Amino acid sequence: MLIKKVALQGVSLAWLALPLANAWYCPPPGPVLPAAKSPSTSPHIKEAIDDLFAALKLVSETWYPNTAISVAAKSLHEETPFISHHIYPIGGLNTSGVAAIDEETVYRVSSVSKLFPVLALLRLGVSLEDPVIKYLPELRSIRVAEAPDAITTVDWEHITIGMLASHMSGIAAEYAVDLAAVPFDLGPAFQALDEKSFPPCAVTGLNPETLPRCTRADFFRDFGVRHPVFAPGTAPVYSNIGIFLLSLVVEVVSKTPYDTFIQQNILGPLGMTNTTTGAAPDVSYGAIAVNHTSWGLDLGFENPSGGFYSNTKDLLAFGNAILEYKLLDPVTTRKWLSPVAFTDSSGVMVGYSWEIMRTKNITGDGRIIPANYKSGHLPGYQAALILVPDYDLVLTILVAGPLHEATESLLQHFGSRFIERMVPPLEQAAKDDALIRYGGIYSDPASNSTLRIELDHGPGLSLTELTVRGTNLLVDPFGKPARIRLYPSNLKTKGREAWRSITSTLTDEEVETIESGLIWEQGTCPTLGTLDRRGYGYKSLDEFIFELDASGSVKSLNYRALGVNFEKNQASPKTQQQEPTEDLVILLRALLVKLESK
Repeated sequence: MLIKKVALQGVSLAWLALPLANAWYCPPPGPVLPAAKSPSTSPHIKEAIDDLFAALKLVSETWYPNTAISVAAKSLHEETPFISHHIYPIGGLNTSGVAAIDEETVYRVSSVSKLFPVLALLRLGVSLEDPVIKYLPELRSIRVAEAPDAITTVDWEHITIGMLASHMSGIAAEYAVDLAAVPFDLGPAFQALDEKSFPPCAVTGLNPETLPRCTRADFFRDFGVRHPVFAPGTAPVYSNIGIFLLSLVVEVVSKTPYDTFIQQNILGPLGMTNTTTGAAPDVSYGAIAVNHTSWGLDLGFENPSGGFYSNTKDLLAFGNAILEYKLLDPVTTRKWLSPVAFTDSSGVMVGYSWEIMRTKNITGDGRIIPANYKSGHLPGYQAALILVPDYDLVLTILVAGPLHEATESLLQHFGSRFIERMVPPLEQAAKDDALIRYGGIYSDPASNSTLRIELDHGPGLSLTELTVRGTNLLVDPFGKPARIRLYPSNLKTKGREAWRSITSTLTDEEVETIESGLIWEQGTCPTLGTLDRRGYGYKSLDEFIFELDASGSVKSLNYRALGVNFEKNQASPKTQQQEPTEDLVILLRALLVKLESK
């Protein structure tokens, strides 16, 4: 039976834009274009790298003359790193270690170690929703020092594997780190305690003359005297103990010692031959500060939380394997890399052992760029493994030096500067690739239909012309233009790629007016609620499918909802132009004033 249709004069895709609900540049989370396939050949990347190296050399010689620094970066799409830069400090290092710094030089990577217990459990198929007592029922029997209640006793029954992995369990941060064990006078405010009032052990190397290394038995005997910090699921508390417990779960499930499991299932298969899980490598391989700092410091049962040693070569291989789905399937990997909870910082969220940094200040369109960041800090050592999935980028920074130089602040600043300088040229390289691959005029002469895709300074692909059966779909009945951008959906086969469109009829001025009346940032970005809202014959009006030939080149664009397949005719006549700099704008304005005065 045919359904009678009411003719609507001038129906357009502007109808997809819900009223007062669509700001310009509100892409869905994730990459807005496929990542550049050969960033090392991009002149934009090369220029940024030269600038970074020059700045790093100056900073090293001026403020960090006794600190070794290794920085490396790699694209998922290239075999070799496009950055591998190493600085031997002008002030020198301890002669027991390396005499030159390179990709093989070993550093302590401290809390980067925390990624491995979580990864191991995911590889073993353990659910993040499982209660920890399913695997460690002995936690129920941990001794408590006071009458058990919600304040004095950890609620182990409701703590899950995922809560421990994301620091959301609410349990205490430490066990062995206790000021009462430090052989220093803390002043009259601290009363003297007898030896039964603090842990009978410590991190070996901290005060080895008085206390032995902490063991698992020490933990299960005494940890219960520590009060919980929060109720489970309340707020994140960065806990070394939580990660240690996950390593015990690895042993229970795998029936293998933790170190052995990590070596056999992660380090070995990835060729991470210079990475160890707690035992210090031969000192001759290490970047050792003049005063030794924490090289060789044994963290005891907390080694899974911070005891690893590694180098840039191994960490790049590890990060690359994560993004290439060599360690976990794609769905599990994406879940592992996703945020779990907010922190006290609007720019930082916690994930399953990751810190997820978010910034919107480094691309021209101002969109949010997330980075999966895992940093580590021990006296004299700083380390970071950073993944930027939107650009298929792996970055690692390793630092070794005296305490006053090798600081957490140094690592944070280095990480910020590298992301800040590398993302814009990676963005430009992706645009250059996309212009060739997707940009151009597409048409279906039989139906009098034409479509044009251009690359500009916004995110994704700009759909600047869309005529179907002689009807312009980019203008509403009132003559107001619709702006449409296409974004990848991560749904693809060997010969097809599905993209989704975001449509807006609001002007920049209208967006600003609406935003000014809201107390939350970017409140006019409702992509969550507007995607896939309109359909026609079971086909979404915002779905576009690129058809590829045998070489992977785009041959057509299928608009399923309206039954049109646009063949790609030619490259886009419009190429990207660089945004004029502020100085250039001032110069042009001055020139115009001068011309008008003549």
